[in-house]
Amino acid sequence: MMVTNRRIPMIAGAAALILVVIWYMALWSPQAKQLKAAHKAHAAAMQQIGQLQSQKDQLQGLVKQIPADTALFTRLEAALPDNPQLDQALNLLHQAADSAGVKLLSLSPSHPATPGSAQSGGQQQTGVPSVSLTMNIQGSSAQVQSFLSALDAMPRTVVIDSLSISGGSSGSASIGARIFFAGQPTP
Repeated sequence: MMVTNRRIPMIAGAAALILVVIWYMALWSPQAKQLKAAHKAHAAAMQQIGQLQSQKDQLQGLVKQIPADTALFTRLEAALPDNPQLDQALNLLHQAADSAGVKLLSLSPSHPATPGSAQSGGQQQTGVPSVSLTMNIQGSSAQVQSFLSALDAMPRTVVIDSLSISGGSSGSASIGARIFFAGQPTP
């Protein structure tokens, strides 16, 4: 009987050990793996939330910038219209001359030149399409400077290529310039 009495606790201990192993293998281990996977997924989701929040903040900043960008685009579009709009450009030049107090003696625009087209002298036009202008003005040196400043302040993009000033207080100036446009010349 002694042998049986010793076996019972050993059998009970072995059975308890087997139950613990079964419990660990069947319940604890898979749940622990799922919990670990859930923690990883949670960490990845939190990281993605942080990235999306950062993107949202950047986009909100860009949305706030839209009015300023729209105003800048409008100014740039006016400075570089799709076609030469030569009539408007000449009106702007006459207004600049009137506001500066100079007398516009002559104003000669060339035909619109696009990149790849031949200019006078046989050279190829490169870069942005433009119209060459030759202007002769008369006025004091202060008036000529005022006219040049008015050209610089015009809403159209104007580049002065040459400037020749002659005479004294009531002198004259010859100006070679280009006014630019973005698209193809209108027929």
